[in-house]
Amino acid sequence: MRYLKVPVAQAADHFFDGVFCFLTPPAEPCAAGEARWTLELVFASKRRDLYRGHVSLLGETDRGSTTVGEWLTRVLGAVKEQRDGEFHRPMYAAVSYVVRVFLYMALKQARVTEHRDHGEALRRAAGLGERKRAKLLQRSASLYDGITVGPESLPSSASACASGGGVTPHWRRGHFRMQPCGAGNQQRKLIFVAPVLVHAEHLQGEVPTPKSYRAGAGAVTAA
Repeated sequence: MRYLKVPVAQAADHFFDGVFCFLTPPAEPCAAGEARWTLELVFASKRRDLYRGHVSLLGETDRGSTTVGEWLTRVLGAVKEQRDGEFHRPMYAAVSYVVRVFLYMALKQARVTEHRDHGEALRRAAGLGERKRAKLLQRSASLYDGITVGPESLPSSASACASGGGVTPHWRRGHFRMQPCGAGNQQRKLIFVAPVLVHAEHLQGEVPTPKSYRAGAGAVTAA
């Protein structure tokens, strides 16, 4: 997230380093009987590898017809004495990044790796004696369960392709477009084009094998 600007930051190397997302169910239904959830996004920032504070966005949502954009407009509307270009625009970019990550994670071909370090430590502790269990539980306090989204690392040689140059491996972001359809392609329908990993063959670790196609007699079929 180095390219997402921290609002009103004076230093060029002050950037968002990560975000915590909390979606909290209501304690009880409101008077109208509608369940209002609370969505909170906490963006942590750093400068020169040091923690430099955070920006928190907090507001209610019905988890129904209200879009994330409408929720964000309402939340930012409560921020006083901040001009759009200095605060609102960077936060729209940051929240848009978070939304795209969740959309990507929902795709069947997404590269999502689960890490259950904390859960595994608790499982092992259950079968140990009292002393060893206490020591393992103490160590497990610093562990957590999480996931890695996208490639875990890029090889140092990725910037130089076999031909002596070229484009480094990167994700081509997903996007929406109007797809021609119907008789004579006269109609249009909205589709989502999934993110594509460009030059995936240069990545370390397991890479999903892309489908190969060959031209048949008047048709394209999967090989």
